Parts: sequence; C-alpha cells; structure tokens
Amino acid sequence: MSIPRASCIGALTLGLALAILAASAGMARAEAAAASGAAADEKAPSADQPKTSEKAPAARKPRPPLTEEEVKQLPPLKRFDIPIEKGEELLKDVKDETFGYDESAFYYVVEKVRKSPADLFKPDAEVTPYRTLMAMPSSYRGQPVTIRGIYMTAAPFSPPPLALWKDVHTLYECSIREHPLNEHRPIATVIVIDDPMTYLRAGDDVRVKGYFYKVRTYDFRREDESGQMVTGTTSAPLLVARRLEAETPASPLTRLGPPPSLFGGDWTCAALTVAVVVLLGGAFFYLVSRTRGKTHAATQRPVHRFRLRRPDRIEPPGASGPGDASGGPKP
Repeated sequence: MSIPRASCIGALTLGLALAILAASAGMARAEAAAASGAAADEKAPSADQPKTSEKAPAARKPRPPLTEEEVKQLPPLKRFDIPIEKGEELLKDVKDETFGYDESAFYYVVEKVRKSPADLFKPDAEVTPYRTLMAMPSSYRGQPVTIRGIYMTAAPFSPPPLALWKDVHTLYECSIREHPLNEHRPIATVIVIDDPMTYLRAGDDVRVKGYFYKVRTYDFRREDESGQMVTGTTSAPLLVARRLEAETPASPLTRLGPPPSLFGGDWTCAALTVAVVVLLGGAFFYLVSRTRGKTHAATQRPVHRFRLRRPDRIEPPGASGPGDASGGPKP
C-alpha cells in the first residue's frame, strides 16, 4: 500500500517543528538553571568570610551634637537652595509688627540676595515711601523696592552657623531714617551684606534697593517739643539688600532746606553774608588790639623817680604844716 507524497511532506514538516520547539525549551531551561546557580553562588558565603549571626542588627546610637569645628567644615546647606515656590510659602508665614527676624524665610531671602548679581540691586530713580510699605506689607513682601533716607548707625552681627552658607560670616543691621531730619520720622532697618562703615559716615544721605521683608516694631526714646523724654513703640519697614548707596554728601543744614545761592538771583542774602563777615572780622581785630595793649601795659616795669636836694639850700617851713605856735618846724 503506497503512502501519498503530500502526507509524507506534512509529517516531516510537523516533526521538524516539534524538534525546534523541544530544542528551544531545552535551551531556556539551561539558561534558567545557570542563572539560579550563579545566584546561589553569590548568596553562599565563601570559606574566607566569617560567618554572621542571623540575629537582627542592634539599634544605632544617636550621634552626639556637632562641635564648632565640625560645623565650620560642613558643606553648604541645601535646605536654603530651594525653588521660588517654596520661598514664597516661607514668606507667607512671616508676621508683621514683630521685632525679631531669626527665621528660615529671612535666611532664604539673604541667600537669594547673595547669589543674585550686584547689578540687580542698583537703586531706582523712583523711591517707595515708608508709609506705603507699612500700609500694604503683604502686597510688597518679597518684592524689590527702593527707599532713601539718612544713614544713622550700623551694627555687625554673625548669623547662626547652620543658617547660611559658609561664606556669609557677617551681616550688618543698618538704621535709615526717613526725611526730613527735623521731624519725627520712622527709622527703617536694612540688613546688608557689604560693610557700610568703610565708605559711609553717620548723617549721609543714602539710597538702597532690596527685598521688602516685613514691618518691624521697635522701641524709641526721644525728646518732645517741651524737652521731656518720651518713650514708646513704633514700626518701620525692614529690607534685605546687598549694600547702601551714598547720594551727594550733604550737611544737616542742607537737609532742612536748600541754602541761598551766593551767585544766583538772591543777592540780598549775599550782601548780608558779606556784611556779617566784615563785622565779625572788625570785632575780632578790635579785641586783638585791645588785648595786646593791656598785655603790654601789664608787662612794663615801673619807673621810680628820685628828687635830689642841694646840701646848701634850706627848705622854707610849710605854711600850714604841723609845728609849734611860731609856725616853725618842731625840734
């Protein structure tokens, strides 16, 4: 009985396919076995390594506090290198009408000022009045503003070691009083990184651009119009900036009002000034001449005059001098 040719070809094809599948399955099993063996070899301890106990590790002891030297060697902190969104969240927690500023939001603003280019803090021509910042602190918080006033004092202080980067060693708390000088005006607090005492003097007019932080409350003590000392509490803006910029130097008199121009249109003031100078000069020379004359007279030595009498000449008796009844001198 003969088998059809087509059936033979189909049987051979089926057998070849089964053989390929069997070979593939065998190779997969071999690879899986090799992988499991390698994993077992890694887990199995070697003869050179000491055997470890199967007990759970003991709890770690807390680390003692860092010393001052260890703190100085710490790398820059990353918790202040945070995105702007996080900084805005910190600024939302800032409270106005308070005195202190030792908080994360303040150090975040200081770090942003330090890392920003110095050109960004060039004062603007338009200044923001103190009363505007005090009236709307929430709207201006974290915004760059420009103020001007009279530089009064500067107090250096060192921030906490873990509060800022290592290269910020000293900050300067400056007092800037609002114009005019002859009125009781609020005194703003400006925290700067550059030392103003190296290029400013008390009484100089300054202009500064920085980030408005909050309205700060402070105690004051001053004399009123009657001369009595008055104490109390008031408020003023607090800014964080890089440095104070000096304006044209001016004396306290020029701050109260512009002086009359000697070469301008006000010739009356010029004439009065010259007259006062001449009078003062004449009075000075008169006093000097009088003083020199008295000194010369006081230093002259007295001159004694002696009257010589001739031996052959007899003096007549005095008419009304003392004597006897005959009017002659007494024996």
